Amino acid sequence: MIIACETYIDAPVEKAVKLFADRKNLKKWQDGFQSLSPISDEPGSIGARSKIIFENKGHTIELIETILVNDLPAEFKALYEHSHGSNTTTSSFAVVPGGKTRFTMAIETVAIKGLLPKIMMVIMPRMVKKPTQKWLENFKALAETPEEEKP
Repeated sequence: MIIACETYIDAPVEKAVKLFADRKNLKKWQDGFQSLSPISDEPGSIGARSKIIFENKGHTIELIETILVNDLPAEFKALYEHSHGSNTTTSSFAVVPGGKTRFTMAIETVAIKGLLPKIMMVIMPRMVKKPTQKWLENFKALAETPEEEKP
């Protein structure tokens, strides 16, 4: 199953890509983000692995990220492995008329562990789509905030 979301950002693609590539910005647009700790290889490079921690409604979620493709703005693709399964996420940025940027994120489920998570993914795909779209809107707000107003 693939869930795709997109948003249009009133900022040049170069600015959006710079903000996306700076991993320190994850906490500014990904709700619940707590930390990213490199495990192997140079952060951002193909094959690099990192441990990512999220907090969600009092639950800690630990993911292992492996970067598969880093060819921004065209494509950033990573594998995310966690206790309930794994997925790949592909992010891309494209120039659109008027100096704007289209930010697209597609999440493909690779494996799901357990019967209940499998049922939930089939009957409630919005469980993934809704927070993903919110992250894109958060990123849009970050990218559209003038530099002098950023925290």
